[in-house]
Amino acid sequence: MNIERCRVCHSSGLEPIKDLGEYSNQTLLKSDLQCQINSLRLVFCHSCLHLQLASDEVLTSPCWFYSGETRTMRSFFRELSLKIENRFHLKPKDVVVDIGSNDGTFLRTFDIPNLIRVGVEKSDELVDEAKTGLDYFIHRPWSARVLEQVVGKKAKFISALNVLEQVDDPLPFLRDIEASLSDDGVCLLQVTSLTSIVEFSDIGFFSLDKTNYYSLTSLNFLLKNAQLEIFDVEKVVVGGHALRLYCRKTNSYVENEHGASEVEESLKFEKEHLHKRYFDDFFNRLAEERKVIKEFFSKCSKENRKVWVYGLSDRSAGIFNYLGLQGKEFQGIFDWQEKRQGAKQVQLGLRVENDEAIKKAHPDYFFLTPYHYINEFYQNESDARRSGAAFVLPFPKFRIIS
Repeated sequence: MNIERCRVCHSSGLEPIKDLGEYSNQTLLKSDLQCQINSLRLVFCHSCLHLQLASDEVLTSPCWFYSGETRTMRSFFRELSLKIENRFHLKPKDVVVDIGSNDGTFLRTFDIPNLIRVGVEKSDELVDEAKTGLDYFIHRPWSARVLEQVVGKKAKFISALNVLEQVDDPLPFLRDIEASLSDDGVCLLQVTSLTSIVEFSDIGFFSLDKTNYYSLTSLNFLLKNAQLEIFDVEKVVVGGHALRLYCRKTNSYVENEHGASEVEESLKFEKEHLHKRYFDDFFNRLAEERKVIKEFFSKCSKENRKVWVYGLSDRSAGIFNYLGLQGKEFQGIFDWQEKRQGAKQVQLGLRVENDEAIKKAHPDYFFLTPYHYINEFYQNESDARRSGAAFVLPFPKFRIIS
């Protein structure tokens, strides 16, 4: 069944934008269990400029990816926590909450003595890592009531990094954040914005467990209805392009306002550009990119070049789906994370191998789906590059880096 009203503003008359075909709700399997399949169709609300899944059935999957597994992300989190500590004057006994805390890496980077760190993570696969080093761990869906029961104190800082896209009903989620903040509290939302998806050809971001693809306009609408307001905004380039929104309670005062003018400029841009033709141009551009990538694989096949998938991410399945790759294009898949090794990649039907296997194979090309981390992986594979191997980056523009 399809939704009849927008998930954000509840207006009707949603416009179909794109049917990306049949997608799986799984990226990896360690058994021969069947995956759930659903059509990934996108619809657009002109009232609040919100792109979203057309289906009212939200498919979830186990979590295979960990926020602290690369040096790049660990450094990113420490830079962010240091900024938060200094800018908002965190002190001992302040409550810091991370919703969707994953393996807890971000919270563990805070360095204020006696800070009360609270992780909120519902994924069963992450419990052991997620609760390590925290004062409280909430293994349940986020709510203000649960935080009050467990901690019994308002939060000075609440973060939700790349979480809101997976919340089917976002307004109650945000209202619970507002209810949990102290009067001088700050909420930090990190969201992969709709315009950044289009600008950087982030086709891998589309999946069945991400129901919402927010414009700043739709976010602003939601936040106002949740009695929250944006007082600063930053652009983030790590693990993808995203917006970092600093929010406070309506009519409260939090110092250091910088982002009001940039918010207004973005809202104006969205009003002028977000329409059907904007998305048509995006998918037409992606179709041309897909042709180039298909030609690359055809050439590799004729020349007997060996191509291995190098590393998996939460965007890998979307990339493989969109490109129509079925496994015959690759000689193997390598991933550094032991928990993923031995699992079968659903779209390609190939098992994930370890470091020893890829070294024995001597690939000509590393096909990099976590391409945002190219700098780290490029350094890691200096020996392979000296032997002639090169990295292939499919998006945002097809590149070969030797």
